[in-house]
Amino acid sequence: MYGDPLEIKLHGVNFLVYHGRSLDDVFAFSPSSETSRPENAMRLLLRARHLAPVFGARTIIAPAEEDTLVIDTPPDVFHAGHVHVFGYTKYRGTLIINSGTFQNQTMHQKSIGINPTPGIAAIVNLSTLEIIEKNFSEITIQHNLPHI
Repeated sequence: MYGDPLEIKLHGVNFLVYHGRSLDDVFAFSPSSETSRPENAMRLLLRARHLAPVFGARTIIAPAEEDTLVIDTPPDVFHAGHVHVFGYTKYRGTLIINSGTFQNQTMHQKSIGINPTPGIAAIVNLSTLEIIEKNFSEITIQHNLPHI
């Protein structure tokens, strides 16, 4: 188990992995952002160079000597997933990915207007940072297998 956020280097690629709780604040305070395009809200976090740029709203920030939510060095890949909506984009050389989910819409998500995108995953080519979308919802399963 690692903390949140996490900076990690895999095969020479710098990742910033963050749950994404502060995206709720970005949606609430930025009229140009919407839950159906979380990658655009993540772009705003990169532009602000902070993972929770809104203070005193929904995101609880613990007092500490060092602010671990500051983005000192832009990562190669910035990944979050809080809203369960798949999306990706690039911003100034950083690949931004928001994960989808494998769960259908919950009652809570419905009550706040979030339509998750179940079954879609991102496969990242670490040499080129190109994305391949894999939609597991479109895979058919053959049920009439022989009994052994």
